[in-house]
Formats: sequence, structure tokens, C-alpha cells
Amino acid sequence: MRPRVLTVRAKGPYHRTTSKKRRFLMSSVGHPHTLPALGTRVFRDTLAQFATGVTIICARAADGSYVGFTASSFNSVSLDPPLILWSLARRSTNLAAFENADRYAVNVLSSHHSELARRFSRVHADRFSGVPFRLGWSEAPLIEGCIAWLECRHHARHRAGDHVIFVGEVVTAERSHGTGLVFHHGKFATTSPLE
Repeated sequence: MRPRVLTVRAKGPYHRTTSKKRRFLMSSVGHPHTLPALGTRVFRDTLAQFATGVTIICARAADGSYVGFTASSFNSVSLDPPLILWSLARRSTNLAAFENADRYAVNVLSSHHSELARRFSRVHADRFSGVPFRLGWSEAPLIEGCIAWLECRHHARHRAGDHVIFVGEVVTAERSHGTGLVFHHGKFATTSPLE
């Protein structure tokens, strides 16, 4: 016995299968190409609802100076091998330094670092002036008082829209005690357990 072939014909807002004669209302959204363009403001405001940790990512530039910036785009990728990722705007003045750096450090900020986070997110003559830090394997600043530090070697880099995604292989990892700094809906906050 040959299998019966079902056919589907689109007609208006309904379509019909010849087997059961049931009608199904198509999505009220319509064809995806008819959707209105997603506005940048709406997209940013929607993403702001996702609370993220706050980091300062640092590297040593080719001229020996240090570069660093505040990033909430940090995330884990893989345990084996240990990989993390973060992104940097293509218009950033720090982009060339990070693209040429083989190593860098990720400083996970504590709850008392909100002013430091603001400082490294704005134009500043010397962001590291007066900031206590030490150097590790990466030869990049490991800022004192953080709750965690990860030192990475370059693993991969991908251009995506108006940003560059950096993937780093973690070589050293260290953690401390304290409460983490969080960024949510345009404001800094702190982590607090529910229990």
C-alpha cells in the first residue's frame, strides 16, 4: 500500500490539510519580512533588562603602556579547554592594542568598584593613575580588591556587526571573597543571595 501524500495549500489567513480538513489560523504577525525594523533604542532597553557582571579588561600595548576598559560583555564559553569571550566596539580607541595583544587580563569587579567601572568606561588621560594593581603572567594589570582575575592568551577573534568578539584561553584563574558588581538597566548594583 502506497503512503498517502498530504498537501498543504495556503489560502488567506488559513491553510487546510486534505487529511483532516482542519483549519489553523496562521500567525497574526504575518510574514517575517513585513515586521517593522527593530529600533536601536528598543534593542538597548531590552538588553538592559539582562543583569550582567562588570569587568575591567586590561592588556599591555606594544609601546609598553597599559590599556583597559569596562566590559559587561564578558562570558564563559568552554570548560575544556577553558575559554571565555568578550567584545569591544570597532570604533574603540583600544581596539588596535587588544587586536595586537597576545595576552590580557580580566578583572571581575567587586561591589565597591562602581567608581572605577565608571572611570574605565569614559575618556580619561590615564585610567590607571592611582589604581593599585599587580602584574601577573599576562603582564597586564590585575587590579587590587577584585573578586576574581583571569589571565588569558589569545584564542580567536571574530568581527560581528559593530563589535569584535574576542575569545581567550584562560591560563591562570584566581578568586577572592566579596560581593560582585552588577550592571542592570543602566545602573550599578550588587549581587545578593535570595536565600
